[in-house]
Amino acid sequence: MPLARSSQKDHAIARERQLGGYGRLMKLLRGAAALSAAKIVYSQARKPENQAKLKSAVARAKESRSGRRK
Repeated sequence: MPLARSSQKDHAIARERQLGGYGRLMKLLRGAAALSAAKIVYSQARKPENQAKLKSAVARAKESRSGRRK
């Protein structure tokens, strides 16, 4: 069951106190890590040898989806 808005806010405040003020820093670091991972994925997807792998993976996914819908 989802928490009420005030309860969510109280939980967030308690969590930040528990982290000793490092909550914002951790959020920033998580964002930086996600950004660097996305950059790597994007750069790998641009390589021609990986594009062929992606196309075959998409084709397999489309085949499996069309097989399930029948």
